[in-house]
Amino acid sequence: MRVPRVLGWIAFVWAMGFVAFCLGAPLGALLLRVFMSSGSHPEFVDLVGVWTVVQATVQQAFWSVFFSVGLGFPLGLWVGTQVSCGSRTGRACEILLGLPYGVPTVVAGLTGVLWLGRSGILAGLGFHSDWLYSLKAVILAHVFFNAPWIALAVAQARWRVAQDSDAQLEAARTLGASYGSRLRFVIWPSIRWPLASQSVQVFNLCTMSFALVLLLGGGPPVDTLETAIYSHMRFSSLDVGGAAVFALAELLINLVPWGLILYFRGRESHPVLILRGNKPDRFKNRGSRASQNLMSLGCIGACLVALLPYSALVWIFFKQRYFNSDFASEIFRPLVLSLGLALGASVLVTTLSIAAVMVGALTAKNHPRFQGILNLALALPSGVSVLVLGLGFWLAYGRWLDPFDGSFLAMVVLQATLFFPLSFRMLWPLAEAVQLPLLEAALTLGASPGRAFWLVEWPRWRGPILSSAAVVAGASLGEVAAVSLFYSEKLIPLPLLLTRWMAQYRFDQAQGLAFLILILSAGTIAMVKGRVS
Repeated sequence: MRVPRVLGWIAFVWAMGFVAFCLGAPLGALLLRVFMSSGSHPEFVDLVGVWTVVQATVQQAFWSVFFSVGLGFPLGLWVGTQVSCGSRTGRACEILLGLPYGVPTVVAGLTGVLWLGRSGILAGLGFHSDWLYSLKAVILAHVFFNAPWIALAVAQARWRVAQDSDAQLEAARTLGASYGSRLRFVIWPSIRWPLASQSVQVFNLCTMSFALVLLLGGGPPVDTLETAIYSHMRFSSLDVGGAAVFALAELLINLVPWGLILYFRGRESHPVLILRGNKPDRFKNRGSRASQNLMSLGCIGACLVALLPYSALVWIFFKQRYFNSDFASEIFRPLVLSLGLALGASVLVTTLSIAAVMVGALTAKNHPRFQGILNLALALPSGVSVLVLGLGFWLAYGRWLDPFDGSFLAMVVLQATLFFPLSFRMLWPLAEAVQLPLLEAALTLGASPGRAFWLVEWPRWRGPILSSAAVVAGASLGEVAAVSLFYSEKLIPLPLLLTRWMAQYRFDQAQGLAFLILILSAGTIAMVKGRVS
């Protein structure tokens, strides 16, 4: 087993090098810029202005979480109660509740403008409002994004209760316990930690929201820490010091929910994950088949509500003809750049995740304390805003790259840092089930380590790796924050082109481009997942 140990050390150096290069150096440069640029005094300028932006950021994140939980919790509880895990309806609800979170934020922002604008769909129906470019529009968009995600977590946790505690539920029902009592004493203990984890993560994501705030909030009138960082770097005169102050404030705010997320995940008795192939839990007879079918249709209809805003984008796309020679010529270079970014980020994230999983597999049993430190370090990117990291890159590596000339490499690395925790969580279950006896047998029979892995482990790794790569590539195609600091006139990917067209009031072309981004992002994920399922 000497060769696998060498591979393990290579994987360790690769994973730790990523943490040091993409997190340690940028965040260290950011802290040095704030605390050492003015001698021994921090560079806190305009504290009143910073505090005002902090309040606006926390306020929009709090109300986004409040309404997302208020809608997502009862929806997830209802779906998890009425629909069987693993059934066709259950799988359909899982897909429908997960789809909104795969919509690129820049597409969601344009959809919000399409509905809420002065000449938008609601105005055409007679509902005139001043929601666009306001806090209400930002919160509404966040709720449409995050309520289905919370509902999915609650539904999955409820399904697990039906699988693990069905006897307790039946006993409580037989003894005459009301639904409230069953919810409080049997269901709630298994749901609370997944719900708490998802809620805090939604708060964290809302504080780091950029595209939705910029497009729907106007950036001002609604100014958050993310838009403040961007405006100090890209609008009017360059103010790196002011941007660093806002970045530090956002970093401090995000540390609290990030720590809570790790705590809540540690309290979960099971990972919130429904694996393909689980047997559906057969609920007891609660009515006729007709009523059960009606209830299933009701669940699917409720899950479809979050997708309704995007139906307008599809309808307008087919109603008007966007794709012509001029449109194609304008989007050709941004399209090639976006595809290159997606491919580069996908390859880099996948190799990093495989290396991290290998290190975890080699250290989980022999060095559990070191494994905890490793998992903590690898989870750090999920608690840091990509704009904060981008500013840290600007400060740490500015002497080797000129941000105003654009940097393809910086865009790829930032996107890889952003999506690495997601990929790592998707691949980590593979490390917990390594087939060591079969690998040892293959090595004993004379197979090389590579050959042994290919024959024993690769059939199990192939699907999750391709799925992870597809998710990263699809998300990369619509990511705008990771490319907003390092673009140039020669390096403008599709999401930035979309925001530029909206600023130029070219809404017809922007709608066509938004539909194209949506198709590319969703199609990339669906195509690969369909081949590995």
